[in-house]
Amino acid sequence: MQELSGVVDRVQVEPGRTLQPSETTGMVDGRPFRMKFKTAPLIRDGDRVVLVGDTKGGVLDALAYCNQSNGAQGNRQLGELIAVGLWLIFAGLGLLLLLIGIFIIPVGFVVLWQASRVHQAQKWARAVAARKEPSAS
Repeated sequence: MQELSGVVDRVQVEPGRTLQPSETTGMVDGRPFRMKFKTAPLIRDGDRVVLVGDTKGGVLDALAYCNQSNGAQGNRQLGELIAVGLWLIFAGLGLLLLLIGIFIIPVGFVVLWQASRVHQAQKWARAVAARKEPSAS
């Protein structure tokens, strides 16, 4: 995972459709980012932000963000990932006798692993934002 922090500009938000996340793109200090979250993040041009995620093709695909200008923060559907991962594991355990569970349980663990990465990114973004908070003079 990587961190991207600075002043955001060229923010564009494409609202999500039914069962689709919204997609937000822009630049932070000249470096591109993309976010696919359930709800559009509260980010405007000129805001100071901390983004944490993975870089793919030179673009940071954010898993979590903290907006230092307005205090907003968010992540890529952490609660849903945890719920789906646990549901898959328990469903797989219930279906072990039919041998279908052998295939379902690993998928549940992969989803929980993704949830742990989102949680880690969220903690990282919060820690960096707290460390870089502009002091009130």
